[in-house]
Amino acid sequence: MNYLEEQKHKYIELAEAIEFHNADYKIDDAEKMSVQEICTDYGKYTTLKERQVLESILKYHPEVTIISEDKADELKILRRTDFVYEIEKNSYFVETEFLNNFNSHVLNHKYDSIPPLDDDEEEAIHEMREITQARRDYEDFQLTDLLERYNTEELKQICREFKITGFSKGSKSDIVDLIQDKFTNKTSLMFKRLTQKELNLIAYFIAEESNVIPYTHLDALSMKTFFIQVQDDYEILYMPMDIFEDLEDYFEENDLNPLDFLDEADRELLEEIEKYQKLNSLPINEDEDIDTAISAFVEAGKDEDMREMFKEMFDLNQDSDDAKVMNAIIDGKVTSQEELDQFLKELHSKPQTKTQEQNHKSSGNVIDFNQYRR
Repeated sequence: MNYLEEQKHKYIELAEAIEFHNADYKIDDAEKMSVQEICTDYGKYTTLKERQVLESILKYHPEVTIISEDKADELKILRRTDFVYEIEKNSYFVETEFLNNFNSHVLNHKYDSIPPLDDDEEEAIHEMREITQARRDYEDFQLTDLLERYNTEELKQICREFKITGFSKGSKSDIVDLIQDKFTNKTSLMFKRLTQKELNLIAYFIAEESNVIPYTHLDALSMKTFFIQVQDDYEILYMPMDIFEDLEDYFEENDLNPLDFLDEADRELLEEIEKYQKLNSLPINEDEDIDTAISAFVEAGKDEDMREMFKEMFDLNQDSDDAKVMNAIIDGKVTSQEELDQFLKELHSKPQTKTQEQNHKSSGNVIDFNQYRR
């Protein structure tokens, strides 16, 4: 199926989703309907909350159209299509082309169009989606499921690697039971036998907080890491969930930081990802309680790396009211709606330069806070 056929199929899904949620909406042949007709019907039959979520995305014009799970749950109709899908825990991607068509055919170009993703962004979103799907596929995968895949000789070799005795005359099921017993809640047995390279790979799972990770460190795979498997279709590595949970407990009980086991490049990458995940979880440009939003940004502002990200993302070096407000918040000088009101009162009592007057209104790339509503 080529791109145009895929897009047409998604709009057919949308027409069917409208019909599913609305008993009075009937379609004879969705394949004969145009994109404009389907979008127009969607605008008529969608709920106010669903419409508000889409308008919020268009209004604040993010570079990558990602929303939280709470927001995605409001998309009752659209969630039944492939226009919106999970890309990581509590993060859903809404397809840019659909948003622009919604803006065009339903909102009559109320907002500026969102530019399409570049090739690297598309590839990243695709990989994130596949990883998320793989994590769902393997969330119930257990050690016993894995051991059943090995033949008797391979199981014996695992026993030799980990100094497990009593396997020589046992049947396959007996050897499976031996290995299961040795590895269940006895993670230290594993650690004593692993090289630094193998420990690095395990630490990557712990740092990712998942039993599924992208392809990495394939050269670390050996019989001693028999519990880590390769899935070529998804391009992932995965391990049984019970082994992963035991490893998590081991790291926690022994006060081990998984980042300490990683090489510098992996550590920097995961730290950068963590920062962006924190940033994505903050109440940026959302209709939240002002005190809650301010509190979140005050706390985040205590982290020097987060402060640098704010300055870049929100252009906090400009001489605008928005930049001054945001700087005051991340500096901890404004910590509540009441203090914000006082700060704005003092700010507006000062004579403004021409540049400040032009920049007084939110420019869209700075936190909106609904223009400091009460």
